[in-house]
Amino acid sequence: MSETLDIRVLAVELQSLGVRTVGGAPREETRAGGAGPSDAGFVWFDGAPLTVPVHGDYVEASPFEVRMKDSGESGTLYREDVEVGPIRLHPRPRIYDLETADGVPYWKIGLMHLDSFASTVMQHCVYWGTDQQCHFCAIGTSLANGRTVPVKTPELLAEVAAAAQRLDGAKDVTLTTGSPNRGDRGAPYMARCAEAIRDASGLPVQVQIEPPDDFGWFPHLKDSGVEALGLHLEVWDEDVLARVAPGKHAQGRDYYVRAWDAAVETFGHGQVSTYFILGLGESVASAVEGAKVAIDHGVYPFVVPLRPSPGSIRFGDVPPSVAHVTEVYEQIAPLLADAEMLSQNARAGCVRCQACSALSTFERTYGGGRNEAGPIGPLTTATSERAPAPAVAERRPPITVREVAGPDELTAHHRIRHAVFVDEQGIFPEHDLDEWDHSAIHVIAELDGEIVGAVRLYPLDNFGLWKGDRLAVLPEARARVGAALVRFAVGTAGTRGGLKMLAQIQEDNVAFFTRLGWEPAGPPREHHGISHQQMSIALAGARAEVPTDSIPALVG
Repeated sequence: MSETLDIRVLAVELQSLGVRTVGGAPREETRAGGAGPSDAGFVWFDGAPLTVPVHGDYVEASPFEVRMKDSGESGTLYREDVEVGPIRLHPRPRIYDLETADGVPYWKIGLMHLDSFASTVMQHCVYWGTDQQCHFCAIGTSLANGRTVPVKTPELLAEVAAAAQRLDGAKDVTLTTGSPNRGDRGAPYMARCAEAIRDASGLPVQVQIEPPDDFGWFPHLKDSGVEALGLHLEVWDEDVLARVAPGKHAQGRDYYVRAWDAAVETFGHGQVSTYFILGLGESVASAVEGAKVAIDHGVYPFVVPLRPSPGSIRFGDVPPSVAHVTEVYEQIAPLLADAEMLSQNARAGCVRCQACSALSTFERTYGGGRNEAGPIGPLTTATSERAPAPAVAERRPPITVREVAGPDELTAHHRIRHAVFVDEQGIFPEHDLDEWDHSAIHVIAELDGEIVGAVRLYPLDNFGLWKGDRLAVLPEARARVGAALVRFAVGTAGTRGGLKMLAQIQEDNVAFFTRLGWEPAGPPREHHGISHQQMSIALAGARAEVPTDSIPALVG
């Protein structure tokens, strides 16, 4: 990929224009229609997870084409016959080959959205087929096409979620639903489903419902195991809302804001979200205003482009322009950063996944957003010749993470480590150098041109096992740079053939690493007088398992 290509703009283009495929997938691995991210091919490009349209008629005019390799797992992305770079499909989930004791395929119970298991619990909605139907929704088509079942029971959801965790590495569960009534909006049943999932797997659950008539349902959902809540207004502009979602408009925008406040009081800052759909007729100003109101109330605005789904009233329309979406993202990303409400802190749901929105790629400019091991490599912050960096970026200095280049940067890398591990924490009496420094990949992080962070990584064996350690960030930059360094290490190891990465984490930082997708790997151990928890993370969507007996008791 060209060093001048801006992944932010490319992500917006792919989600607004769609992609044609040569060689079959990902079209055959998607569904057209439904309540969730329908018409979606799940791909990875430059470490960013994306769902891209592949079914709509407008896709045929897209300048983008993926030419698949024979394996069907990866290919090359072209824009008007000019090669852009390699692209990787997300592996077909293993649960799709299983079925219940009654012969119902697991994929009719729920789908994998990257590492999130998602299900529309009730396919019925009081608005569907009436004059209050939401114009962008196609919830009735999946059932009509035989792609799902009318109602998923708590027992079935628990069974499939546990299998998704075991076989496909699911990290959370997203439960959405049509509104079965205008009272509790299905909250009691969703609570039962969440409780069953929690008891069977322990996975964190996000529930997405309309605001119920009694906000007392929010603590009940929390007690059942729900850790994040989605209350989706869809569009802030009152006139547009009345036209495209008359049922929601009848509830009232002010009612949603009151519901947001009550939900945030229960679930916490940034753990409540609302969808805002771009391309329904809103202006940039109204979209940003709505996002700002949500952020001010502690709610994450999950902004996505309209994806006209087959079976919806808006089918036949086209997604919003690249310029419209880009301008909205550029203005919202710094607002999220200033509010310390980045997607990496979400416990569950669409905000944690981020595949259906390119907003997370704009968060990268401010040190947030998801960056997994992709087909090309880890996070870069190169400025695009096609789309200059947004002027609002000056509000939060950009972060650059890269491998050291030359002896001066290596010296700076070691200086940061010495400042943290020797001077600040006193873990090492004189220096923190060891035998791994001769072969490790050394990484630095710059904030506004100043080197403020460091980490190193290295392979441990020939089975794909890697180690990341010596993560050090100066105190004034710690809140912004740490996650970017961790993601860079994960991405780098994944692109170099790694299957699993290990790290020894001080116990105060375990929660931080858990939010980034890491899991405990053994009991805590004392290292230099401080308790550390060994943790691990799978790399690059790897299916292979690292032999258990090859995992040493690591320290450092």
